[in-house]
Amino acid sequence: MSSVPPPPDPRAALAALAPGPDAPLADVLRRACELAADALAVERVGVWAFVEDGAALRCVTLFQRTPRCHCQGATLRVADFPSYFAALDRMPAVPAAVAATDPRTAELADAYLTPLGITSMLDAPFRLGGRVAGVVCHEHTGPARVWEPADQAFAAAVADRVGA
Repeated sequence: MSSVPPPPDPRAALAALAPGPDAPLADVLRRACELAADALAVERVGVWAFVEDGAALRCVTLFQRTPRCHCQGATLRVADFPSYFAALDRMPAVPAAVAATDPRTAELADAYLTPLGITSMLDAPFRLGGRVAGVVCHEHTGPARVWEPADQAFAAAVADRVGA
């Protein structure tokens, strides 16, 4: 398993996430994904929000680092992935070095991880009114990646900014 060093100045990256008075939310979220992908050197970062009264998680925006493009729209149903959603509810970040076998994320293997070539995940939920409202997903492709404490703290801080 490989480990990537933490971003050189995570505070500067987080400061850049502050929305301006005229910045549309969609632009702020897209920029958050770009900054997080570059800072943690991961292939994909997405912001997902709960919809359907919490029954599903929908991708609001997802940044793909290599082609430098955004997409959206995928949906994951809570009933299909109970262990994953339980982990999001109780942890500030869910670091999965080998996501296909980690007990918190293994349910996602067939439907999401394997088709997209995702080997490692670092997901950080964001809260609104004390409840998990969504998650910022950091998705690594290539060799399995161990998420250092600094990576986890950075991911949680990005999620906090997204939820603010």
